[in-house]
Amino acid sequence: MREVEQEYKNKTSNSEKLFSKAIKIFPGGICHPLRYFHPYPFYIKRAKGSKIWDVDNNQYTDYWMGHYSLIFGHSYPPIIKHLSSEMKNGTQWGIVNGLQIRLAEKIINNIKSAEMGKFANTGMEANTYAIRLARAYTKNKIVLKAEGGWHGFTSDLMYGINPNFNNVETEGLLESESGYTRTIPFNDIEGTEKILNQTKEIACIIIEPVLGSAGFIPAKKEYLKFLSEESKKRGYILIFDEIITGFRLGLGGAQEYYNVYPDITVLGKILGGGLPIGALFGNKEIMKLSDIKNNIVKIGGGTFSCNPLTMLSGLKTLEILENNKEIYSKLNSIGDKFRAKVNSELNDINKKCIATGISSLFQLHYLNKENQNISNAKQKESLDDKKKSEELFLRLVTNGFYLPRLHGAISYSHKQEENTKLINNITEIADNIK
Repeated sequence: MREVEQEYKNKTSNSEKLFSKAIKIFPGGICHPLRYFHPYPFYIKRAKGSKIWDVDNNQYTDYWMGHYSLIFGHSYPPIIKHLSSEMKNGTQWGIVNGLQIRLAEKIINNIKSAEMGKFANTGMEANTYAIRLARAYTKNKIVLKAEGGWHGFTSDLMYGINPNFNNVETEGLLESESGYTRTIPFNDIEGTEKILNQTKEIACIIIEPVLGSAGFIPAKKEYLKFLSEESKKRGYILIFDEIITGFRLGLGGAQEYYNVYPDITVLGKILGGGLPIGALFGNKEIMKLSDIKNNIVKIGGGTFSCNPLTMLSGLKTLEILENNKEIYSKLNSIGDKFRAKVNSELNDINKKCIATGISSLFQLHYLNKENQNISNAKQKESLDDKKKSEELFLRLVTNGFYLPRLHGAISYSHKQEENTKLINNITEIADNIK
């Protein structure tokens, strides 16, 4: 590990200088924890297609893709051209506009469960509003979330993300902010049913159909179906956090893929076409609680919500996806073949390293046992060999591939030879890590 750290430092001296300044300005040197890695992150200066370049002129094939938000790749010409021509009309209006109606109509036309909705600036913000609506509609307090589920830094949901999956994740919260949140075991019907039977006043279950930060672990269809059926019997609200999966698995999101539909869907990332966005859309009765005439549930949207550039970027993104549906079949096929190839190659040389994921999403796992499957966050945590995973990541970075925490999102701009080269690097590195 020391050898690869030194190799990385030799290639990134300008980034090291910038980080030495940043650490005096930002606590820990960064503004988002996912952007740090040891010994320090490299600083980029431009991005195009599947490539990014750092301040030392190193080129990387990027599989992070702006936190998975760039399904076409960086600086996609049709979107950049569209935004450039429209910027003369203003970047921020703070006034209602027709663009927001057009983008909302596209969401409603593509996502079956979406009847009405609102835009926000971030997915985290939208998750906060979804929880508030669920509590107001049900008159109950308790929020259930999956073990290891990540929904942003919202106070209600900073719970049960890391082992032992029953802890508050941060200081600085009031008991009332996290004290009404509980966890359920992902993909475990029996264990979840036990908790449902033991818990009173359930307002909602919020769940990612594909666990994101916990390892790109897809839900089992029967598990999501169970949650949906129980919501109707028990009267709680089912919220799908589709910030990652929305418009990634298909135009209808993960709910269309699984044919299981929630009461509220939270969106972000791809919906903004590379610009900041959050959205929550769902059941008309629930959403109408936020009608200002009713004055029941106060949820905003933020100063920059519905700004013209984000609305235009989102519109252009969805238009391209609607008019080129083969993009999804191509990306899904590439992703399936990529994970299958990685697992096949690794099984031959290192049975402790595997790839999980769905569609164009994947994560690599360096495990402490051979031939293991991962279906929930607890399994991932108990099997993860953190030191070897960190070494695999840094060696990939040094070889010109960026996939932080070994997460990856294949974009439309990635070429087959790039994916093949990544697979070859993964297998070679995994075979040599001791």
